[in-house]
Amino acid sequence: MTVSFRYVCGRPIILRHFSEPKIQVYPFVFAESLQGPHEKRLLHTLLDHYNVLERPVMNESDPLQLSFGLTLMQIIDVDEKNQLLITNIWLKLEWNDVNLRWNSSEYGGVKDLRIPPHRIWKPDVLMYNSADEGFDGTYPTNVVVRNNGSCLYVPPGIFKSTCKIDITWFPFDDQRCEMKFGSWTYDGFQLDLQLQDENGGDISSFITNGEWDLLGVPGKRNEIYYNCCPEPYIDITFIIIIRRRTLYYFFNLIVPCVLIASMAVLGFTLPPDSGEKLSLGVTILLSLTVFLNMVAETMPATSDAVPLLGTYFNCIMFMVASSVVSTILILNYHHRNADTHEMSPWVSSEALQSPVLDLSDIRYFVNFYLVGQEVLYFPYIKRRLRLWGSENPHTVVKRAKGIIYHDEMELWLMPRLLEGKPSLDSKHGGVSPHINNDVKTLLNWHLHELLLGRRGSTDLLI
Repeated sequence: MTVSFRYVCGRPIILRHFSEPKIQVYPFVFAESLQGPHEKRLLHTLLDHYNVLERPVMNESDPLQLSFGLTLMQIIDVDEKNQLLITNIWLKLEWNDVNLRWNSSEYGGVKDLRIPPHRIWKPDVLMYNSADEGFDGTYPTNVVVRNNGSCLYVPPGIFKSTCKIDITWFPFDDQRCEMKFGSWTYDGFQLDLQLQDENGGDISSFITNGEWDLLGVPGKRNEIYYNCCPEPYIDITFIIIIRRRTLYYFFNLIVPCVLIASMAVLGFTLPPDSGEKLSLGVTILLSLTVFLNMVAETMPATSDAVPLLGTYFNCIMFMVASSVVSTILILNYHHRNADTHEMSPWVSSEALQSPVLDLSDIRYFVNFYLVGQEVLYFPYIKRRLRLWGSENPHTVVKRAKGIIYHDEMELWLMPRLLEGKPSLDSKHGGVSPHINNDVKTLLNWHLHELLLGRRGSTDLLI
């Protein structure tokens, strides 16, 4: 701001002129002008004769101590089919470089520098089980170097690592994916890796995943002797433990499968004459096949284990397929008749030998026909005549009445039974041979008609 005077009509007037506050930038520019030459001179002093191939230690026989850690930011994807884990991770490497030390008072109070990693020595730490095309998925950020020689290198990166996926308990499974870091060329006598945090990786900034829950990232230090070399090789292994979130699979795979499988039971309640009885079973079988294919597309093509959900689908498909086969057999027997099919000998033999057609029980039919002991005979009918299907007892009784009151029974069987009535009782020696054959013939004919449906509706027998 400047102040000036101007005389107007003989009187002085104060004029104030406001200019842009450029003076506020001056202290920073001045400070930068002081620090700039010091940093330039310091970088020139440190890097002019610096050898990036030299391991920065005072004594060549001493190992360089390297502190290693990581921060897990996000689980991007778990590829079960290709058995890969894709993560967003920040590595953290700290070591001390004896060739990068200075007295800050001699360089204008400069206490730290940011140097590109290709200008100084950097440990060749890589992830052993990397599946990335470039193998190293880190972004080369600057190394923060302090005046005491300590170097901090925090490269972020998208890591694609191999992970053995165990699908035995899918979708209720836990996975353990290892990330193994170590020097590619330095042995344990030259580079000593130390785990930065005994608890493992840092997960304080972790972004949750929609499909997986993170249980922990423990870490451990391994010292391994290989057959090729007598020196030990040290690696730091972090184990990412994750658990699958089952809500998606429960509502999109398990619940629909249970509902579809339960519909297979309803197929048995449909009448045999309904055309949808077999179509329902086949449709359910195809639906389960589609669900099984959806599960197979997400699973790796491995023969090591069968997923739990796949086993469940296979069992349900077997049950539905069995119901379809049973339906086909039922429809086959239902639509048979005496004109096109002949009763199998074993069916006829089993039927005639069953208690319902035992010739010693003909006297009950006679008593029922002549005396009308319906109340006494009703429990016997319910117990004996189960052969004619799954109808309720009242329908079975009507079927029995239909046989007794049928025209052929009255006109042909009953006169023969009445002629040999004294011999029908078990007390008088049983049924005579000619009555035995006649009864067999007639009852066989009636049984054949009932099983094969030649007589049509059961109303004809009532």
